[in-house]
Amino acid sequence: GGGNGEMALNDVWALDTSVPPERMRWTKQRTTGTKPTPRGYHTANLVGNRMFVVGGTDGREAFSDIFCLDLGASSPQDAPLQLLIIPPSPDTWHWSSVHADKTYRRLAHTATQIGSYLFIMGGHDGEQYTNELLIFNLGTLLCILSYLLLLTFPLICLSIPSIRIPSNARDPTQRPRLSRSGPFRRQALGF
Repeated sequence: GGGNGEMALNDVWALDTSVPPERMRWTKQRTTGTKPTPRGYHTANLVGNRMFVVGGTDGREAFSDIFCLDLGASSPQDAPLQLLIIPPSPDTWHWSSVHADKTYRRLAHTATQIGSYLFIMGGHDGEQYTNELLIFNLGTLLCILSYLLLLTFPLICLSIPSIRIPSNARDPTQRPRLSRSGPFRRQALGF
């Protein structure tokens, strides 16, 4: 996925990290199944031996779909996900469309996997930016909209005092000291 400067893409590439850095190479991967339409601004999360792709855009439309790419051999902790995926052949990775109970258009968001949940935060829904938190259960395929974050909330920033480096910084007995500019200051910034 992503783009090449002219159009959105839907190809899959892998970096071989089993070799020294100077020999690492990207290779295009062969996949089977119905792959996502070309897109950028999506997220891709590795969960066990599967990669979940959420949302994105082709530049015209914000997507609400979720796809799963099975990367091969299963591990015991992936047992609940076995029902979702058609087993791949040994030399290919297989795409499946995930049919969630409810979908939400989303692009330019973040997604983090914790346990058997994918937390999808913020982004754009095709019409406006949002601070919604979506919680996608990877075991049951239920997507929950958390209303706790729908209210505009202040962003708390800390002003951290500067550190003064003495002119004789090469002397290991001299340590940087906090400036006398004052204690930490809180500032609230509205969205």
